[in-house]
Amino acid sequence: MFLPVLNSTYAWRTQDPEYDWEMVGHLLSKDGEIILVDPPYVHGLEKALPLIGKPEAIVLTTANHTRGSRYISYKLQIPIYAPLQADSFSVSPKKMYEDKGINNYKIYEEGSLLWLKTKRVTVWRNDGDKIPYLDEMILIDENRSVITGDIAMGSYSGELLTINEGFTDSPDVNLVSRSRNVIIDSFSGLHLDNLLSSHGYDIIGNLNAKIS
Repeated sequence: MFLPVLNSTYAWRTQDPEYDWEMVGHLLSKDGEIILVDPPYVHGLEKALPLIGKPEAIVLTTANHTRGSRYISYKLQIPIYAPLQADSFSVSPKKMYEDKGINNYKIYEEGSLLWLKTKRVTVWRNDGDKIPYLDEMILIDENRSVITGDIAMGSYSGELLTINEGFTDSPDVNLVSRSRNVIIDSFSGLHLDNLLSSHGYDIIGNLNAKIS
């Protein structure tokens, strides 16, 4: 079920039932405690997690990634932390949580959460737009990893893809360029080695080379 990614970091994946891509969840562990990031539900997950450590929280990078959060939170009696984010082209957070029946979430802001650092990333399709194309959080772990929602992912061959590459066969060149610039700016000064993505594939050990 869980694939080891780094020390104290695991991933699991499952097909999105509505779209032609996979959903990836990450398990972060520290001192016997566990954080689940953007967790899709797979059968038996709630029984397997306590064998690894004590589940403490679910952290979402975006309201688009509620996935199995409501059920997992209920079964394990752990809180859901949802990012402060604006309505965007891709999601209306408040409506999404209402539609999914998620009422027990806590909003987190840019700064820190548990043992993670949090940073807000916003992509605009055009200058002067009233709402962003994408607005979400990236999470920075202590092992020099950044966890992303939709803004970036690794390809099967290890290349860095930015929105909306990886989601379509005909990516928007303007969006790709703008989101890549946001990623480069957001990652600057963080000394990151790894990218853990909620879609696609992780990039382990050579992230700096991909964004230079």
